[in-house]
Amino acid sequence: MNCLTNKAGIAALLAVLAAPPAGAAGAFTDASGTFSVTGAVIRAGAWSVPRLCHDLAGDVRTVRYTLKGSHHVAHCVPLLAVLLAAGPRINPQIKHHILQFVVIARGKDGYAVAFSLAEMQSMFGHEAVWVAWDRDGEPLSADEGPVELLVPGDVKAARWVHGLAALTVVDEARAASPNPP
Repeated sequence: MNCLTNKAGIAALLAVLAAPPAGAAGAFTDASGTFSVTGAVIRAGAWSVPRLCHDLAGDVRTVRYTLKGSHHVAHCVPLLAVLLAAGPRINPQIKHHILQFVVIARGKDGYAVAFSLAEMQSMFGHEAVWVAWDRDGEPLSADEGPVELLVPGDVKAARWVHGLAALTVVDEARAASPNPP
């Protein structure tokens, strides 16, 4: 079952969306230029623009997009690349376990949206979700940076998160099970 049909999974996802992340006071006011990746991952930690450029150098792309009627260009890496680098805790005994992961992206202002890992994978949804650190060759403003999420394929930019503070990876199979594997 997925989180849309499983009441326990929906409750777990709503709890993550409603609650501030661990250390929220720091996450929303952090001036360090980092965002965190936590939850159901092997390598939780802080990410910065230099780390994105170093660790994911082969994934850096120039993305052209339109926001509020204006055309822009940004340097980005796929959100999926960041999540895979953090290492989702995949149980090989669960069929297609990667399809049961959701990531909650939360901005410094508390705004939060959700993506499934499946929708970003090329063999399933192939949705392009980007972690961007500049716009038109200029660093993002203090409110919008150090990074923001871009989802150029969305008709409405409601899942774009400016001032990304935290990514929380949720394993719906574990969250929904009374006896997690």
